[in-house]
Amino acid sequence: MTTIAENMTINSTLSLRKRVSKSTLAVFAVNGTGMLLLFVSQIVLARIIGAVEFGIYSYVLSWLGVLALAGKAGLDSALQRFIPEYAAKQQWGLCHGVLRRGYQISFLASLLLVALAWLLSPLILSSVEKSYTVYILLMAALLPLSVLLRITQSALLAFKRPAIAHLTESVLQSLVLIAGAVAVGMYARSAATSVTMLGLHLLAFTASLAAGIYLLGRRVIPPQVATAAAEYDTRHWMTVAFPLFVISSMYVLMSYTDTVMLGMLADTTVSGIYAATSRIALLVSLPLVFINSVLIPYIASLYHGDRFTDLQYIVTMASRTAGLLALPVFIILGVSGDVVLGLFGEEFTSGKTALNILIAGQLVNVLSGSVGALLMMTGQHHFAAKVVTLCAMLNILLNYLLIPEFGINGAAAATAITVIIWNAVFVASTRRRIGIKPTIFAGLNK
Repeated sequence: MTTIAENMTINSTLSLRKRVSKSTLAVFAVNGTGMLLLFVSQIVLARIIGAVEFGIYSYVLSWLGVLALAGKAGLDSALQRFIPEYAAKQQWGLCHGVLRRGYQISFLASLLLVALAWLLSPLILSSVEKSYTVYILLMAALLPLSVLLRITQSALLAFKRPAIAHLTESVLQSLVLIAGAVAVGMYARSAATSVTMLGLHLLAFTASLAAGIYLLGRRVIPPQVATAAAEYDTRHWMTVAFPLFVISSMYVLMSYTDTVMLGMLADTTVSGIYAATSRIALLVSLPLVFINSVLIPYIASLYHGDRFTDLQYIVTMASRTAGLLALPVFIILGVSGDVVLGLFGEEFTSGKTALNILIAGQLVNVLSGSVGALLMMTGQHHFAAKVVTLCAMLNILLNYLLIPEFGINGAAAATAITVIIWNAVFVASTRRRIGIKPTIFAGLNK
């Protein structure tokens, strides 16, 4: 016979798994819609402004993404690390404090980066064969919005509201972009340029941030947090945030390095074609991205609560679900990638070989499981930061060596090789350091 304590444990486990499953389904529904809309928005934009202007648009957005990394200062990841822990311990003052400090520091950092971007604008936008003043002004406006939007989304994820987080970011943002692009195409097509589309991004970021902050304050933050006097442990938060910043920064940096270096070593037209290609390749890894957004706060709370059996269960289920959903996407893109690229315009079909290389790397990424999230949320962030930093440096070196010789295919090969190496190291380290098997091949404890 089972004891009362055992029954409570079983009920708690079943409740946990039900919550994770429900959240995952909601995220797939919302984020799937959002990514479909984002994909449509990119097709609409590319067709309206053409490959040359789309290349400039993608190049500027890539630099915006790189600069926004420093603006977040790792606090987006830190919120997902600390808020679930403080909520589980009912430390509402610290929960309030880390949220408030996250907004304060990231906003100030983004303002400093605006000044830095202005100083570096001759270097950043040297390949844009136009007056780049308007571009740097747009980046100055977009950068703080982009940083605060990410902090808001991370707070929503930390409070275990992933569907709302993705609704305000991907769905709303894409709807604004599509509506704006269609309006421009119908009424001002002759004036449509990369500047016009970046202006639409400014509008989309503003709408998403306003909606996110409203829902966070009115619908998500528990009253215990809202009414508690804020308590601060800023030094500790920043000590943890820095390696998390390094990890997340290197991840995002690697996602932009190839596009940026193509724009610098080749030209912005090729960079635009590659940007479309890499976005299509990311469709393979989207199931893992969606699942990770649900999983991260649960990883932190389960690990620090010594519930390793439950942790292994949800990690294994997550990796198997992601792999099952990613494989058909991989096959479809491998067979019909040129057709998908052709949706952007005829000139984009030249990215077919690069697409095949990139989707191979992304499939390895998915089959490896939630290795990055596991290491970041279980106290292994310093080790993970070292690995990812070395991989980012390797990625830059490979791009530098391969792009002049192989162009767009060299950039794809550099990225795929880097993805495979870091996942191999992370899989081995996750098993050795925290005793969790992250891949689809792990045994499943019921």
